[in-house]
Amino acid sequence: MEEWRKLEEAAKEKSQSHKFPHTIRQDYSRRSGKKITVVPRSYIVELIRKVDSMKYGYSIKGSLSPTEQKLRNKCLIALLYLSGRRISELTGRVATYENQIDEWEGVFTEDFTTGQIEDEGILRMKYRVLKRGYAKSGLKVVMAFVDIRLSDPLSQHVTEWLRYLKHKGYEKVFNISRQRCWQIVRAIDPNIWNHWFRHIRLTHISDTMNPWELKEFAKFARLETALAYVHQVPVKILTKVREADKLWK
Repeated sequence: MEEWRKLEEAAKEKSQSHKFPHTIRQDYSRRSGKKITVVPRSYIVELIRKVDSMKYGYSIKGSLSPTEQKLRNKCLIALLYLSGRRISELTGRVATYENQIDEWEGVFTEDFTTGQIEDEGILRMKYRVLKRGYAKSGLKVVMAFVDIRLSDPLSQHVTEWLRYLKHKGYEKVFNISRQRCWQIVRAIDPNIWNHWFRHIRLTHISDTMNPWELKEFAKFARLETALAYVHQVPVKILTKVREADKLWK
């Protein structure tokens, strides 16, 4: 853990000294959404394109090839954004709460199924909501799912990686730690981190979801957390008032 902290600090210092054309934020808290500059969806597309231009090698014997790493990393970026999930809910983690060991291995290929809602094709991902909570029988385990629109261009990076894994007979979608994911993301852009994708996704959809819907999508424990993402501006308020007047005329 101490070695990880040193690595994190070194990467942070490097990012602060490096100049990028799209500076998002350098003084940040990984879990806090405060002071994060909101970027458009096109920025996520740029990150994925950058993966194709990066050079990857073989770190250890039996590791993924450069082509496989690119497929995985593009899926990682797309899934972090589209699902809006916490990194640990995708890759897994081991934690200890009051002498109880809680282990979640992350998502597997079998956790993804295709379907349709009305006329929209969807990719449904089942995952476990990681919360520090206790039931009478011990740690609280809550399983949930999130639907990803297959018509979304970003979803193709997820389905492409899933098809490849099934073809190879691999089951775990991301056979890497959340710390390794952090390194991958920071190598693509030193000014972003794993949880950054969740903040951006929730900020984007908050423009169309009310706080209760956003709370359900993000699986927040409190409504107050969802309210922090909702930014009402006079134009939107006036539009809602106009809609209400038409409805009750």
